[in-house]
Amino acid sequence: MKKTILILSAIASIFLGACNNHQAESTQTETPTKDSVTTNFKSPKAAITVDEALALSKEGALIIDVREPNEIAELAYDVQEVKNIPLGELESRLAEIPKDKQVIVVCKKGGRSSQAYELLKEKGFENIANMEGGISAWSEKGLPTLADGEKKACCENPNSKDCNPDGTCKKAAEKKK
Repeated sequence: MKKTILILSAIASIFLGACNNHQAESTQTETPTKDSVTTNFKSPKAAITVDEALALSKEGALIIDVREPNEIAELAYDVQEVKNIPLGELESRLAEIPKDKQVIVVCKKGGRSSQAYELLKEKGFENIANMEGGISAWSEKGLPTLADGEKKACCENPNSKDCNPDGTCKKAAEKKK
């Protein structure tokens, strides 16, 4: 009987010790707070929506637009941190892309940015995400853009009937309502 109790106690000790170690490990791998410094940052998702990309850009994420300069001259993302590195130049300009910051790759519809995402993953980048739909989905959603180097006019006046409360432009279907 004493042997059985001793064995059960030993098993219980091992089990509790394993649980505590697991809990300590999961505490160490939790997502860091915004103010903490991290050396093994990884994007939570590989593909993100335009809304998620806008939210991340407002938090300081860098948007890498892999379209050609002439495409950007026509219609560009109007966000704080955006950098143009055409897909054909990406591999030779990797040093310009920070490894310690959230990076979102974008293009016109999502094809080139998918290729850019794969290239960056291959080169060891872990803090990257691909925005689905590109500038087409972004502008269709009425998110901030620059046309020919200037802000689109529809939401310069926040009281305009063409604007949503957050300052984005209403879609054509919403304007008719």
